[in-house]
Amino acid sequence: MWVIDDQQYVGQVDGWNRATQFADGLFETMVVKEGEIIALPFHVARLSLGIDRLNINAPASSLSDMLMSFAHKLAELSGVSSGVLKVIVSRGDSARGYAYDDALKPHVSAFYNELPSFPDHIYTQGVVVESLQTQCAIQPQMAGLKHLNRLENVLAKKELSASAFEGLMFNHLDSVIEGSSSNVFFEKDNQLITPSLTLSGVAGVMRECVLSFAKLHSIKTNIDDIKRPQLSQFSQGFICNSVMGIVPISSLDGRLFKVGPVTKSIQDAWKDGVIYA
Repeated sequence: MWVIDDQQYVGQVDGWNRATQFADGLFETMVVKEGEIIALPFHVARLSLGIDRLNINAPASSLSDMLMSFAHKLAELSGVSSGVLKVIVSRGDSARGYAYDDALKPHVSAFYNELPSFPDHIYTQGVVVESLQTQCAIQPQMAGLKHLNRLENVLAKKELSASAFEGLMFNHLDSVIEGSSSNVFFEKDNQLITPSLTLSGVAGVMRECVLSFAKLHSIKTNIDDIKRPQLSQFSQGFICNSVMGIVPISSLDGRLFKVGPVTKSIQDAWKDGVIYA
């Protein structure tokens, strides 16, 4: 193929990154503190699951070693010991067309940014969440994976009003799925309820940490199909992801929430770092 990239003629090449051509790949977003990746086993497990399910060749004999090498090198070169590491694993380069050779060598890219700071009040007072119109696609084969096709999340984030911190997304079955860049848990009667992600959505690493911690500490948890009308029964809950951690909901679509005891215990476990055990 002959290629013009960013208005510059590249010439004739055998192939081009399938991440660019088809969003054919996966990514992980990880917090690095003092050169170490937080919740590394959870990130490795999810990346490994995605690689297997999408039939991408493993980019390294040890995914853990690969991710840690990026964290150490980028922290050293940037002079920033704590930051956010994003690693993209694409199927590799290929010619035009959806078909691919099973022997393709995967292409790996790593990006590093300073760790963002969030105001203290979002953790004590909570944040405003609103329901969004942009839907999560239904695709059981890719549900749960952090694949590269995140256009629906891009559109959802743009839809978010200035007064809201996060937006809640549904699929066309009117099932609650996730936030535009987070997972969601509701609390009721000292029990955690979180949406099932068998049809849509991303199974976030912080979500998996919460579920693992809850199981270890005998906190009742229900993973279920939550329909939009059922939201009226909840008045406690939180959103979460690897970067911001555990953030209580202060209101949902104008209806006030309060910080529940289970939410507070999960948040304390995150602050103390024991949620990653």
